[in-house]
Amino acid sequence: MRRLLKLSDTAVIDRLVADYIRRGEHIDRSAYIAEHPEFATRLAAALPRTAVTHTAGHATLIEPTSLDDVSENVFGNLNGQSSIVGGDIDHYRIVSELGRGAMGTVYRAIDKRDKSHVAIKTLQAGGHASPAQLDRFVREGTAQANLVHPNIAAVHDTGHHDGVPYMVMELIAGGATLQSILEDSGEPFNQRRAATIVRDLALALAYSHEHGVIHRDVKPSNILMDGPVPKLTDFGLAFVEGNNARLTRSGEMIGTICYMSPEQARATDEPNSQWDIYSVGATLYELLTGQPPFVGETQPEILAKVINNDVVSIEKAGSRVSRALEAICIKCLEKHVDNRYTSARELAADLDRFLGGREVLAPLVHWLWRRSRRTLVRRRIAVTIFLAAVILGVNSLYLGRRITNQKRLGVLQSTGGRIDTEQFSTRFLLWALKSGESDRRVAAVTALSARRDPSIDSALSKLATDPDEHVRLQLARCLADHPRPAAAAICRALINDDHEIVVAAAVKVAEQLDDPALLPDIQRAALHHNSSVARYAMMTALRMTDPQGDKVARTFLSQADWPARGWMLDIIASGAVRPDLPLLFDALGNSADKDEQQQIHDLLRNCTGAECEPLPAAWQAWWNNYRHRWDVRRALTISGADHKTGLRAQDVVWQVDGIHVGMEFSWPVAAGTEILIARDGQFRSLTLGPGASQAHTCFIGTIDNEPVGTSSVAARLRACRASETISTAAGRRQEDY
Repeated sequence: MRRLLKLSDTAVIDRLVADYIRRGEHIDRSAYIAEHPEFATRLAAALPRTAVTHTAGHATLIEPTSLDDVSENVFGNLNGQSSIVGGDIDHYRIVSELGRGAMGTVYRAIDKRDKSHVAIKTLQAGGHASPAQLDRFVREGTAQANLVHPNIAAVHDTGHHDGVPYMVMELIAGGATLQSILEDSGEPFNQRRAATIVRDLALALAYSHEHGVIHRDVKPSNILMDGPVPKLTDFGLAFVEGNNARLTRSGEMIGTICYMSPEQARATDEPNSQWDIYSVGATLYELLTGQPPFVGETQPEILAKVINNDVVSIEKAGSRVSRALEAICIKCLEKHVDNRYTSARELAADLDRFLGGREVLAPLVHWLWRRSRRTLVRRRIAVTIFLAAVILGVNSLYLGRRITNQKRLGVLQSTGGRIDTEQFSTRFLLWALKSGESDRRVAAVTALSARRDPSIDSALSKLATDPDEHVRLQLARCLADHPRPAAAAICRALINDDHEIVVAAAVKVAEQLDDPALLPDIQRAALHHNSSVARYAMMTALRMTDPQGDKVARTFLSQADWPARGWMLDIIASGAVRPDLPLLFDALGNSADKDEQQQIHDLLRNCTGAECEPLPAAWQAWWNNYRHRWDVRRALTISGADHKTGLRAQDVVWQVDGIHVGMEFSWPVAAGTEILIARDGQFRSLTLGPGASQAHTCFIGTIDNEPVGTSSVAARLRACRASETISTAAGRRQEDY
């Protein structure tokens, strides 16, 4: 509290100050002091520089709507009003003085009508109060009287006595403010007690806001404690919606600096509930730490901190509290209103969550991030330049690498991935697979498939279901040239492809792998594709099983689909397999249609030379009579062999080491063996080269050493036998073939 001047000097100084303020012209302050040298020191201290009062040790700025208002607040009672203790104000007997503030004095009184105890507040200026002071006093009484809430000090009555306005309020037992409690205890509040008090205040503010009243000066010295219950008082600076056009103007700063929000300090916005939410957050901060969020030696210093600085963490301020409660407090004190609670009621609900041990809505505070964010904002020009330089550098590197990669893609595409692939890293090739052009992706598949790195298998496996059929086809072809550990799994996926060329290539790979686990997939491919792919898949399945082919033949002959059965009969007729004929009877039987019956009839007749009726009922009797013709010698035919062996597809092997090939003979034959073959219409002697044991063979039926059957190989062998003997035909060409 400021020290009062001596009474004799006060009257003189008051008159001089009143004269200085009330003169409606611009007066140089220094010159005015010089005019009164005997009071120079006291005038220098007394003459106002700004419209400032001091309440409870905190600087409070008020609206300078009237210079009278300033003089009365700074210098007290100009008319020398004496104490009214012991006297009456209307029907209230004044018992004692409870306290004095910047504008008013509060007394304890007794209502003589019902002997109840009340508190009466009067203006210190008395009958000399300025219009602005009177307006504020009336506004406080009216605003507070219209708010009935357990956490707002109730106003029961207002009036005037001998020209002095007064208001009658509830008398609060003890009447201590939060500010005085803090100063007396010398230490912060317990966090639960602080949270409970601020929760109650938030509910009071929510009620006030819902009734169109913004307090604008929430702080510990304006909160009275009625036992554990806080009571919000002093609505002298309150903003009442629809009733403040004259009292509040843009650019005027209202409130107490230490507790006001940044936008309230800048006085650029209309008063709103966010001002009070910030102030009650500042009050919570002081209850938890023992000091306001921002302190300083001078008012401008504090004001600059309120507007520009982030609040110091509660821990750094010397207290340890729950991180959840700290988060609630800091959320109230956010510089930007969008980051605060949207309403006082939302704040109260979050404090309820904290008090109930539940998770709060306020995000936990990460102080390092907050400091970094603030530094970035302060140095935004330097940060912008730095980020621009980084972005420019990254873009330059990206564009340079992109140009280089495009050139390398061109080289990869032009070589098809087959020449000098070591110049391309695996990472680059995997990236090339993601390029949009099909030719480049195909080249990348070729280059990757040639590498033995097992880590590539997962990428190649994914390509088995790639949308581009050219990529899938190239993958199948490359597997044939470069088998790898994942080849079987990739091959299975490709065999089940919808594209027939891809399926055919995959079936070829499956035959090379010779993996019995792939046989069911090959059989399915034979049943679900057109004739060329199906026949190729059937032949592959037969070559991957026993030479007799009974099991696979039965699988296809038992199909309800006619093409599958017909293709299987064609393969049997060609001599590629030699299943027991009863298999045909069992598999087809009476279910064979006329075309199939005729096909079986031709097969039996051509392979044995014995006529047979085209009726299923006659097949078993025929078999009993002519079985020996089916089991006689066969001519061995080459269906596939490496060129190093000297053999070619469709070569007919007639003798091996001078011995005729019979039913008892079986391939393989070792390299270096002398054989006699029929090729291009003539017999030739041949010494087998390396890899002969891997040649693929099949039998053509014969009767009395003559080839029988309908295949082109058997027909060529018959033509060769018709004109020359074995002993004289070796190495000679058949002219009329």
